[in-house]
Amino acid sequence: MSDADLTRDEFEKAYAARSSLTVEGLRALGRVVLPCRCGEEGCGGWQSISIELAADPLVRFLAGVGPPP
Repeated sequence: MSDADLTRDEFEKAYAARSSLTVEGLRALGRVVLPCRCGEEGCGGWQSISIELAADPLVRFLAGVGPPP
């Protein structure tokens, strides 16, 4: 199954596994999952980023989860 076929939770579990961590471990490190609209080949539409970056209004807008800044 490619990342393109994954739900948000499935992506987060797969990302954690590739990082040799648990989902809880990723979250403890301050990682969150947001939609990704980069359009790159092979991108499944999800991204794991730092919680600090995810709080940025521009990042949230570009991810499609917030209003224009």
